[in-house]
Amino acid sequence: MIRLKQIERRKHERYKLNRKVNVQISGKNPTHFKANLKDISQGGLCFIIRITNRKNVRQLLSKRTTIGVPPASGSTNKFLKGTIIGVQLL
Repeated sequence: MIRLKQIERRKHERYKLNRKVNVQISGKNPTHFKANLKDISQGGLCFIIRITNRKNVRQLLSKRTTIGVPPASGSTNKFLKGTIIGVQLL
């Protein structure tokens, strides 16, 4: 319905950025995994991971993360800290 009415529900413009990133979930037992960065904006970013167990999806919500984004050129990795606020099954 939102697409049909062409309503924009995001505050900030999103920029496509296809890169592989390293994600670390903070906590007692830190977890590392690789993800594909889909887009980024001033308000956050979107990445895609493959999860085979549906129970693990719910456990990602509200987790603190550190994401290592490789640079476009020869500089060093950028590390972004944040919190997972949404998970969507495809």
